[in-house]
Amino acid sequence: WSPLPALVQYFSTPRFEGSVWFNTEGVYLAVAAEAEFLAPIGLSDIVQFVGHPSTGASGVAFGVEYVRATDTSETQWMVTFEGGIKIGGENGPPLLSVEGEIVKNGVSRMTLKTLKEWQLLPVLTVSRLDGTCLFYPDGIVGIDVHAFVERWVIVDNIVEWSDVRISLDVQPFDPRAIGSALPDMRIEVAGVLRIGGNDNPLDFEIGGMVDTAKRAAHLSIMHPGGWSPLPALAQYFRTPRFEGQVWFNMQGVYLAVAAEAEFVAPIGLSDIVQFVGHPSTGASGVAFGVEYVRATDTSETQWMVTF
Repeated sequence: WSPLPALVQYFSTPRFEGSVWFNTEGVYLAVAAEAEFLAPIGLSDIVQFVGHPSTGASGVAFGVEYVRATDTSETQWMVTFEGGIKIGGENGPPLLSVEGEIVKNGVSRMTLKTLKEWQLLPVLTVSRLDGTCLFYPDGIVGIDVHAFVERWVIVDNIVEWSDVRISLDVQPFDPRAIGSALPDMRIEVAGVLRIGGNDNPLDFEIGGMVDTAKRAAHLSIMHPGGWSPLPALAQYFRTPRFEGQVWFNMQGVYLAVAAEAEFVAPIGLSDIVQFVGHPSTGASGVAFGVEYVRATDTSETQWMVTF
């Protein structure tokens, strides 16, 4: 129903069902109600509130539960909601799904999610997002966000990222007492960096972690090896398989670095001189290793190179 036919496209009443029980099944008072809008509400080219994409509903849905066990007991209630927010019509950002619950004397939750990426600019892709906020009865807030980008082209056929995964875990904090400082958080990032076109790509798997509470960080990089800048040079030189890691303030060590490289084929001129793998290992190419350790920020560094 809409008060005027001209307003139907902007607003119509939701489907509603409610029940009240009084002194039933040993409960003094219980109330349950559900409402679901039968169509999107709002302005289609500006902002619309629509149904949650995972349910197939046409409009936003709400639910309310209210219980009072006895005439003297404390009431308990919960409000649930689910739907989606669409901004800017078909040319706007992806649909933002929203669902959650508000609980008296319990942990309330709100989850925000987008189901697809959004190409905001030719070199800027907004990832798929999945974030959850928890609201505790004492005012503490916890935030957990995950993002994923399947492919992010920075310069076409030159530089791009793929399979990028980002997670953000904000430690529970009290927004009333935090002031201007940011709460402690743990950030993890991983992805594949490709340099060059698909005909001769140079790939690196890169990952990292920052933990502000522990003031710790970790960086890793891996290259499968076997790349040559020109096909004609492949018989003389190809990049080694490489794996390197850096740890900062982890496991009681101020700084630690470890790297290994192994050429996947002999290098040099086959009829003159070649560098090959050690015969006892069966490796195809020369191998190197580096370890670097600094126990504290004031201690002497220790390092070792193996070959």
